[in-house]
Amino acid sequence: MEQTFEQMKDAAKEVHRRFYKYCDSSFNDIVNTDNVRDLRRVVIRYRDYVSDPRAAHYIRENYADVLEALGLRIQFYIDGRVRLYLAN
Repeated sequence: MEQTFEQMKDAAKEVHRRFYKYCDSSFNDIVNTDNVRDLRRVVIRYRDYVSDPRAAHYIRENYADVLEALGLRIQFYIDGRVRLYLAN
């Protein structure tokens, strides 16, 4: 199913609320996005947070389609590391 920009933005807000609710700057960056390209930049900017194993597993289980729509993917390594990378 194709994701709308608002659905992607809502997914970003949900991940923020669940894992990083005390980080005001990332929330403001999410709220101030106007298009998919801006939202993609925000996700890339906060890639260290997105690559946290707990958050990454949650994102992959619930929002893999949103990441795909943003042109991003999460890779899990056998040693526990996680990497966010560009899909295209």
